[in-house]
Amino acid sequence: MWDTADPVVSSPITYAESRAALAAVRRAGRHTTKVGSIARRELDREWESILQIVVTDEIVHRAGDLCDRHRLRGCASLHVASALAVRGPDVAIITLDSDVGRAALAEGLAVTPALR
Repeated sequence: MWDTADPVVSSPITYAESRAALAAVRRAGRHTTKVGSIARRELDREWESILQIVVTDEIVHRAGDLCDRHRLRGCASLHVASALAVRGPDVAIITLDSDVGRAALAEGLAVTPALR
């Protein structure tokens, strides 16, 4: 998905969440230390090409408002609020989290992959 996006824009929290996911997979024994190191290097390489949203007070407060309106956790609401900050005709939020996807759709954002 991001291979065709230009530019790829994300909240900085995405990096921490990605690293947490890699660590969880390692702790669960679902990959070797070598595979984990390769995945982390690939994440770091990809991260360099991602334009990062500056998380302002406005975005943080919008995220709080999103939690009131939708079934979102704190970090998830920051992803939606960040996407709303760069809203445009070609902006889509990439998520596998159905709560994030539903909230994004309700707020007028495109979601990929499409929700079922």
